[in-house]
This record gives sequence, structure tokens and C-alpha cells, in this order.
Amino acid sequence: MSRFYKTITVAIAVSLLAACGSSPQIDLVNTSVQSNFPVVAKEQVKDLSINDHVLSVATWNVEHLAYPIDQGCKPRNEDELQEMRAYAQKLDVDIVALQEVASKEAVHLLFPKAEWQVIMSARPDSEAYECRGSGYKSTQQKTAIAVKKALQVGAVEQNQAFMLKHPGLRFGLGISIQTALGMTNILNLHLKSGCFVDDYLKSDSRACQDLSEQAAILYDWIEKRENSSAPYVILGDFNHRISAPYNRMTRSIRAKSKSATSPIQIVTQPLIGCHPSYPAPIDHIIVGGLTATSVTLSPLVHYYDDMQEDAMLSDHCATSVNIAQAHYPLSTSVKWQVSSKE
Repeated sequence: MSRFYKTITVAIAVSLLAACGSSPQIDLVNTSVQSNFPVVAKEQVKDLSINDHVLSVATWNVEHLAYPIDQGCKPRNEDELQEMRAYAQKLDVDIVALQEVASKEAVHLLFPKAEWQVIMSARPDSEAYECRGSGYKSTQQKTAIAVKKALQVGAVEQNQAFMLKHPGLRFGLGISIQTALGMTNILNLHLKSGCFVDDYLKSDSRACQDLSEQAAILYDWIEKRENSSAPYVILGDFNHRISAPYNRMTRSIRAKSKSATSPIQIVTQPLIGCHPSYPAPIDHIIVGGLTATSVTLSPLVHYYDDMQEDAMLSDHCATSVNIAQAHYPLSTSVKWQVSSKE
């Protein structure tokens, strides 16, 4: 393992059957949030006879990534840019969902045009403001998706509903990619900040009201994908602690599962956030629509070389998941039935 980043890995083996079932009702007090995805210890993964790569994705809030790099609320020098480029390369993923980027040119500072295609949010530019503490003028904070050129991007979804008609909020940005699982939908989110209570409906703050509206849009998006039975990945900066099992958003997302045998999985739920002052993670990856498929899901947090708060390359670390098809070895009895001449 490279010293460049530490990883926290949880391998989750999923054996899903095509079955129908009613969506569970939400009970914020009594409902269990245990997933039907059996957890496989890291050392047991070697027991899988084949582990075929399907797709690897990451989410990374790059904290005011500007173009030129020395502009905005987080101006960086050339040495810092080189460190960020090296870090981005070592993520070793197919797709990176990015938050807080100013432009396609800013993204290509980290993800070279020769290797990556960039899909940029079409949100109109918002008014610049004075950066806290520095007096610099802000640059745009938009979502973007960097995709390896080997992958063909299908439809692009500019989901402006998530902006709630507030110029400072972000579009949801979606793409479709053909994978071994079929056409797979990817949705990149950067939700409203400031609502960190576990039940946003019990707060009358503006932040929680906005998050509540965005949550309803998200649930509707999930429900449509669940009805289509197509695989999907939702990832990004949720600005909300959905790793907590009793959180309203956590339970509401899980309740959208169409079948108990193919639950929606918040694959980042076991992870710890990398920020030294904020260990509860707000960057998450959700996977759904994996009916009749056996896969392993391996989530990781990618730490920086220097994790002192003032030295971090961004105030968020990248979080990724590798999705692979898992082919389990046949049992002795099955082998006998297949090969026996009796």
C-alpha cells in the first residue's frame, strides 16, 4: 500500500436475487436499519474465485478549486497544485464526482485532458462574495464529473431542481455510463450546508428547510431509479451525517428500496471522516438497483500525506468505492452434479 494515502476498506459481498417486495415504512424509533448485504471481512475476499472490476467511483470536494489556481477563497501555489495532481492520480478510479470547482479549466488542472473528459454543471454563475478572513473575491462553486476517456458517457442530467431557485445552491449533475451491470446512472450532489441535526423536520432553520426540500427531490430521484431496476450510484458532499442509523435522511433513503433482497446501500456508512475536527463523515456514496447481481463493494477514505488541518490539500478527503462482480466457487455437491457420469 502506498504511503501516499491510508485507506479504510470494508469489503461488502452482495448476493442479490430478483424478487419483489413492498417498500418498508419509516419508523424513526423502531425501524431497524440493518442492511441485507452480508459483510465479508477483508481477509475473506480472497475466497472469491474471480473478482471482476465493474466500476470505481470517487467523490471529492476540492474546496474552492479555481482557475487560475491562485485565485478565489483557497488560492494555491504550484507546489500544492502538483500535490493535488498526484493525489488525484492515485485515487485510481474511473469516475470522480467533484464539488466546489469553478470551471472545466479548473478541473483539468487536476485531471489532464489527454486522459479525462469533464462534464460540468450548467448552473448560471452566482454573484461573487468576499472570502472570509482573506478579503479575496470568491470563484464559482459548482459540481463536475471527471470521467476516464475509455468510458463512453451517455445522457447528461442537469438537475436544476436541487438549486431550489437559490443562486448559491448547486445543481445535481447526472450521467449514464454503460458498465457490466448495464446502463448505470451516476448522480453527483452538493447539498445545502448548515443542517446537522438528525431530523431536519424538527428544525425551523433556513438550512434545514432547504435540506428538507432537497431531500424530497432526492427521494423522488431514487424512487424513479428503483422503479426502473437500473443500477445507480449517488455520491457527493451531502453536508449531512447520513452515516448515523437513526438519521431521518438515512432511514428515508433506505425505505425507498423496492425489495428486502436488494436494499439501497449507503456503502460509506462504516467509514470515519478524515477531517481531524469533524470525524462524522458528510461525503457519501449510495448504491442501488443491483438486483440479481453478485458484487463486492469496497469503500475507502483517501488520506493526505499531511493530515494537519492547515496542511490538508482540501478540507475534504476523497472517498471512493470499487464495485466488482464476485463469482463464488461452486460447492462440491454442485461440481459432482455437473461433472459426474453417473
